[in-house]
Amino acid sequence: MANPHPKNAHTSSPALWIEQQVDDWIRATIKRQRWVPVMPDKPSFVRKAEVLRRVGLSNVSLWLMEKRGEFPQRLHLEDEMLPMQRRVEVDAAQ
Repeated sequence: MANPHPKNAHTSSPALWIEQQVDDWIRATIKRQRWVPVMPDKPSFVRKAEVLRRVGLSNVSLWLMEKRGEFPQRLHLEDEMLPMQRRVEVDAAQ
């Protein structure tokens, strides 16, 4: 199995997911429907610990599903890309 943290991965910025995409994936999974990613107008973000808590998957399972396109892709946002309010929440959670 490949390393879920390849050398070229962004490790300085936190891994985030778009909350609506994670919630849509959960709903589709419960209803046994195909998940289709949708980009919200004003996305809010959730960190890895919260995603893992919500979906009940291991880190490796989540990573494998992302690679197969079966789960929303994580984002690595640079600090200057985060709105100030979200930056404070992300920094406080670290």
